[in-house]
Amino acid sequence: MKRIYLITILLSIAYFVNGQVQINYQPTTDLLVKINKVNMATRSVANIMMLPTFDIQQMLEEDSLDQIGTVEVPFRFGKGFDTDLTLNESGLWQNTDDGRVWSMHFHSSKAKSLNFIFNNFYLPDSAELYIVNADQTVLYGPVTASCIPEDGFFMTDLILGEDVSIYLFEPNLCMGQSRLNITKVVHAYRGLSIETDGIMRSSESLLPCHNDVVCFSDWSNESSGIALVLLADGTAWCSGSLIMSADNSFRPYFLTAFHCIDADKQGSLSAAEINQAEHWMFKFGYKKSSCSYSYISSGISFNGAMFRSAYRDTDFALVELNSNPGNTQYPSATWLGWDKTGSTPLSGTYIHHPLGTPMKISFDVNTLSLHNGTLNWSNGASSINTHWKTRLDNGVVQPGSSGSPLLDQNKRVIGQLHGGNATCSYNEDTYSGAFHKSWTGGGSNSTRLSNWLDPNNSGVMTTNTSSYPYISGADIICPYDNPHSYSVSGIPANTSVTWTCTGGISISANGTSCTVNASTAGYASVSAHINSSTTILTKNIEVSSDPADPNAHVYVSGYSIGNGMIRLEVSAPAIYGIRSYIWNAQSIGGGGSSQSTQTGPNGDYWTITAGNYNVEVRAVTQCGHIVGSNTIYAAGSYSSSASPNPANNTLNVNIEELENEGVNALPAASRQTSAYYDIRLYNLQGTLLRSLRVASGQTSIDVSGLPGGNYFLHVYKDGTAEPQVHKIIISH
Repeated sequence: MKRIYLITILLSIAYFVNGQVQINYQPTTDLLVKINKVNMATRSVANIMMLPTFDIQQMLEEDSLDQIGTVEVPFRFGKGFDTDLTLNESGLWQNTDDGRVWSMHFHSSKAKSLNFIFNNFYLPDSAELYIVNADQTVLYGPVTASCIPEDGFFMTDLILGEDVSIYLFEPNLCMGQSRLNITKVVHAYRGLSIETDGIMRSSESLLPCHNDVVCFSDWSNESSGIALVLLADGTAWCSGSLIMSADNSFRPYFLTAFHCIDADKQGSLSAAEINQAEHWMFKFGYKKSSCSYSYISSGISFNGAMFRSAYRDTDFALVELNSNPGNTQYPSATWLGWDKTGSTPLSGTYIHHPLGTPMKISFDVNTLSLHNGTLNWSNGASSINTHWKTRLDNGVVQPGSSGSPLLDQNKRVIGQLHGGNATCSYNEDTYSGAFHKSWTGGGSNSTRLSNWLDPNNSGVMTTNTSSYPYISGADIICPYDNPHSYSVSGIPANTSVTWTCTGGISISANGTSCTVNASTAGYASVSAHINSSTTILTKNIEVSSDPADPNAHVYVSGYSIGNGMIRLEVSAPAIYGIRSYIWNAQSIGGGGSSQSTQTGPNGDYWTITAGNYNVEVRAVTQCGHIVGSNTIYAAGSYSSSASPNPANNTLNVNIEELENEGVNALPAASRQTSAYYDIRLYNLQGTLLRSLRVASGQTSIDVSGLPGGNYFLHVYKDGTAEPQVHKIIISH
């Protein structure tokens, strides 16, 4: 039977978890194949929403593109259309063998890109959302439950092109539990676009003297802490950076500009504006793939933050991200160090996202100075000596660069970009709020940096840029090989660590290191709490099964797949830490020839030429080999299935005799004319809970009195030593 296994398709491209969503530009061939399978499964029945046209020229005039030199504004790129689209009243659902898929397609003529704002957004575990464009040059996702803030407000990244499709997959286990309301669709009338040659090009207003940060390898560490900020209405960009605290806590504090929050330009922040800042999206790692090419590398985005403090006079704003970019799979996240001494910098460098483009870098190679006059901004005047004045010698800044860090000759943050003029003539001044002035700010917790970045009042004057630490040690361990050593690597000096663990292990801590003793096979973890803060490093560990473990069993079965081939399968439900399987099939008769192969931990099947075999398979774990065997015959076998799965009160078991196509049958001389089957239901501990003997056909098992959870159903044919095994979920 031809089936659409969408859960397998989607899970195979689910790279990132724990709060982050990846966007892939120019996806690989393998990804495109998977996208096509999703498209084919849904496009024939999905509807299309046509967005209204609007006066783009009027929008451009409102943006005053003829005065693009002014930096003191976020970069507006899009027109938002309010919508009210839900899963039940918009788009279409299609059932699949694994669950169902909701899809909806959007078209907005001449759009550079489309992005979306969701509200009342909820996904159960295992449900996933993806967004792709018609040209298949951009893939966004998966969005999973861990990516969505608690209040259900969520902003997507920009999906390039005028035709974009959204797919939401629900597996059978959680069907009907997802919620989604698309409240806004944003049409980008300027920004990035994909040309016919597949290369992405920036807005026509991008000045020609920008430097791509990837061309300056000595700044790669600092650039890993920079993010592009999508403001909460989904139509404008700013820039900013992760910033270290004095206690090296690695809390995800993020420094940007006050005027990125101050939407009404009144010079004070309303509760509504603060609420908007807490709904921003932060996009890290958005750079060109190399200095030689115009292709863009993938970016990683996070939704949501908590407002901490802001001050108009120095134009700083500090928020704390809801998700920690270091405690995910985002590579090499860095926290920028700072200098609050107020010492005169010998140079200044900005790393930023002008006009929302891939990351740039700009340099002032001369000594900086505090501006000793008043600066008049759209939201009020700044006091004297509150801003560093820079005159760039290489590179430039533009709208969208606002909030980007200004770094001194020691690569420490000394301020964040406020505004000024932007030209390639290198004779214009730009200004950044001074970090040491923001330290005390307006004198209160909500208007200064000090109590957030130095909560213990240590008096530290500088910090250094640091990559997020990690726990080093084995991923798979053996319980008879104790103890096992783990340590925190890449941690700054004088950082305290508190250790905890879960699962069947015990832990003995010694500062930044610990030793682990494992007693039982299964899943476990060790966690390191940094400086007693909310920053927690976690390493998942699999305690491998010991060959002497009485619960470690390997079952072998098989079935015909036609064309003279059979498929052998292994089931090892209670074995942990499997690294590979080693297969061997010894032919019965025909000279006793044999075949063998080795597959990886996910290669739990082997396809060979149809025949009669004695089959042995070895599950190779960290602790040794666990062997299972069976005699496989090429005719007269049976197939068994169980439904529904998950089951509520009744589990139906169907057994079908296979004529000349199955395997696992006995030789003809040994077969009985009237076969019977033993059906047995076990819990995870191996306790037999239900047992009955039936002929082929369908029978039912009452499971209403069993607690919800995972079980194993074994079906034995008369005379066979090994069962067909099915994993069953009971959910009341």
